[in-house]
Amino acid sequence: MTSSRLTQIFGKTTSGRFMPDAPILACQQWALGYDAPTVLSGINWQLAAQSIVALVGQNGVGKSSFLKSIMGLMPAVQGDCYFQGQSLAKRKTVDIARLDIAYVPQDNAVFNQLTVAEHFALVNQLPIEVNLQHFPQLQRAPQKLAGKLSGGQRQQLAIAFALASSPLLLLLDEPSANIQPSIVEQLTETLSDIHQQTGLAIILAEQNLSMISQLANTAYLIEPERFIETPIPIDTTDPKQLSEALSSLSSLSTLSALSDLAGHQTGLTNPAKRG
Repeated sequence: MTSSRLTQIFGKTTSGRFMPDAPILACQQWALGYDAPTVLSGINWQLAAQSIVALVGQNGVGKSSFLKSIMGLMPAVQGDCYFQGQSLAKRKTVDIARLDIAYVPQDNAVFNQLTVAEHFALVNQLPIEVNLQHFPQLQRAPQKLAGKLSGGQRQQLAIAFALASSPLLLLLDEPSANIQPSIVEQLTETLSDIHQQTGLAIILAEQNLSMISQLANTAYLIEPERFIETPIPIDTTDPKQLSEALSSLSSLSTLSALSDLAGHQTGLTNPAKRG
């Protein structure tokens, strides 16, 4: 992509810095996968700075793969994604992380043989109270091995660990998976508070419609081999209403599983989402 096209997409101030109200991420004909057929292809999509968006769809349609491709963990076979004007294609994962993108995978996001405190020593020299300011449960167990934590505590540690690098964009893959509802509610409130305080942009791959309806501003539907680029504004905190909005956009009957999921999820008590 030419520099003039990048400027058109991301915008620059007279000093050459990218404008804060420009999209933070832009994908152009992005296609990902290991071999043909690709997992997803032809993605033309932009993420506004300081926004929270949800990627919704059944298991196996490519939500996790899309996040992995942004982090360089899944090959991109065509096109490019640009983070604040920087190409992500063919860039190593460690270099992408240095661009201020953080990623929390669904599984194995912490080091079992390290204590809570030792995780943050890998990233910064801030006091443990600062790194865990949003996670009081973990503040009480800084010397506990990650492998000894409960599932909910491990997820909190994984998110706190990702935030320790002060990212501008956070990628979350199924953060509610296998977590009890009370912890999901805490995580939702915590992420909402962090977003309010810092303007952190978040891409959330998730099937928990209660969490999505409380946290995200917009949802995008992913179907097999198809990223539907039509945004779905989330103006409801009712997961059933959100399910109906998603179903109206889908060409498949497979979203009935999401409808069932919404019907069995407990609505969160968090106030209306921020931002």
